[in-house]
Amino acid sequence: MLKLNQLKLTENTGATLGKNPGLLEWLKYTVAYRTRMGNDMWYSNEKIYFKLLKLAPEIELAKFFQVLQKNPELKAVGHDLQLTQYNLWNMAGMVPSDLAKNLRMTKSMSDTNSIYFGYTEYWLSLFKYK
Repeated sequence: MLKLNQLKLTENTGATLGKNPGLLEWLKYTVAYRTRMGNDMWYSNEKIYFKLLKLAPEIELAKFFQVLQKNPELKAVGHDLQLTQYNLWNMAGMVPSDLAKNLRMTKSMSDTNSIYFGYTEYWLSLFKYK
């Protein structure tokens, strides 16, 4: 059985996480286990997210989830984990304008634009039906 805490990561960046075969195998195994058991109770997206948060900061996880969405095998889980992250940010009271400060985003980080716009779209959708 793969154990997340045994993975050796030299750099904890979204791209590095996305290229780590051990991490990707762990994620596939975890999702397959959850599917086989029949529900999220066994390994919810929140539980996966908090396990990953021990490996890398939130901004790198946000980038990692976008990398996952480009992988046909992990596209759905990448999307689900990104939505989980957005939901947790919202529950923490973060508004889109807080992202740059709280996640230490810089204007030179081009890949953070899609994170910002993705969260903004999610955040605005919460008010759509109110």
